[in-house]
Amino acid sequence: MNTFQKFLTLTALFALFFSCDTDGDFPITDQDGASRTEIIGRDVAIKNFAVVLSRTVYARQDVREFLKTEAAKKFDGNTDILYGAVKNLEINEVPFRDILMAYSTEKEIIEIERAVPELNIFIPEIAIFDITVDNLDCADSQIPVAVFNDNGTDLFLNGKVEITIPKGELPDFHSFVVNENNFVKVYTDSNNDYLCYKLLSTTTGFKSQAVCNDNLIGDKALKAFEYFCKTDESCNSQKLQRDYIYYGITPDNETGQINYGVSEYLGFLEVDPKAFFSVKSEWADKDRPGNALEIIKAPVSGKGKSFTKEYLVSKIWSQGVFTFRFEVFNSTNSAPLVSIVNLYPEDLWDFNLIKKYGHGTLLSRSKSTYKIDPEQFTAKRVDLGSREISLGGKWDLSQEALERYISVFEENPGKKREYRSIYKMSYLNPAKINGAIKYGLGTNTEAYPVFEPEASTELMKTFNVYRSEDDDILGNVKVCFYDPLLLGKTDDGYIVQSYNTGVVNFGIMVK
Repeated sequence: MNTFQKFLTLTALFALFFSCDTDGDFPITDQDGASRTEIIGRDVAIKNFAVVLSRTVYARQDVREFLKTEAAKKFDGNTDILYGAVKNLEINEVPFRDILMAYSTEKEIIEIERAVPELNIFIPEIAIFDITVDNLDCADSQIPVAVFNDNGTDLFLNGKVEITIPKGELPDFHSFVVNENNFVKVYTDSNNDYLCYKLLSTTTGFKSQAVCNDNLIGDKALKAFEYFCKTDESCNSQKLQRDYIYYGITPDNETGQINYGVSEYLGFLEVDPKAFFSVKSEWADKDRPGNALEIIKAPVSGKGKSFTKEYLVSKIWSQGVFTFRFEVFNSTNSAPLVSIVNLYPEDLWDFNLIKKYGHGTLLSRSKSTYKIDPEQFTAKRVDLGSREISLGGKWDLSQEALERYISVFEENPGKKREYRSIYKMSYLNPAKINGAIKYGLGTNTEAYPVFEPEASTELMKTFNVYRSEDDDILGNVKVCFYDPLLLGKTDDGYIVQSYNTGVVNFGIMVK
């Protein structure tokens, strides 16, 4: 099953290790129990842990308080509790793991630990119902433990499945979700005795802004627009904006030296919910209609599945954040440059509640679920400019081709495999570039901006990419050095050139 991760706060990129000398240790051998353990599957282990945890949290308020406190720490930016990192922490002088064994057996706990090294307890925060970790009522003994499966979501209470919530419904009450944490990687120590954890991804949190104002766009692009704002093929054409941004070239000064301090970043993005739940991974095998990509072989998903509306809704609850991976293919690298963007559902869309279902027989007081329809979602524009999410770095035409190709994926855990992509790269005529110096506007000898592939060297470049089989492609675009950045100005701000994969629409900024 694909998963998304929920992220709430912005932090800098870091590599966080749970040292093998701390409470984050995860033993994979046990002197007393190792010989008695059996090999069980991941899904069975997660279900078994949900049973044990539901018994525990039903019986003990101090455990509920412990989980609330740990989730609020947001060690990965999310309200996640990595079991291996907290299992030896004490609750009223008793390790959490020992408390769990009181409602299970040591043998079962060891089996679970072996089967799911990244075992995780997640407390969902659902903004549309004002459900947060902070307002979780620890006095409520009837907080269910949730496990997601192909049929829906099983809610466990005191060791038993009380109901299964159908796909496409969201709860208006708190729950503890048992899953895997997909943002840590497991390492064994030199003796193969312990598993240590490394945090894999930058944590990010964003709120949407609709206007592309001066702060988002940046001074370099604004100044370039002053020189190059026309829609014709003259020496003031919009297509020449990067000539100024990178080389300081203007209509009156057609020789310039590269500014190595300039780089390209993701300015904003919008995600079309209707396109998202209807997209099929198979369309990566061939060019989509209307998509003018020059791609010989595009990356494809290993699963070849389709999204559904129910699938999309379940992700809002199951792990709460959408994780998008931008892969930038340029001519100077043998593998794509990768950037991760993690966004709340409420950052991406406005929702529309459809129907309410009461579950008064499930718990001692009535709790409900709501069915929502993604076809009624409205996309928001999310301003990412201040986060400086790289989209390929500086663009040095003495080294790099005139094209970059960007693939956008929904990132999910799963077995890694190698994919191969081949793209056409066109290089600037050598007469126009000499090391750090560029001569003239545009690509041709008459200093006009029209990009003429026949005037440049063309090569086919192969990229080898490792990604999860469960990653789903959300589309591809080509970005050219002579694409405009700014297309015009209105009373509300500047019109930014956008690129649409069919699902994700995004703009580029330079700093």
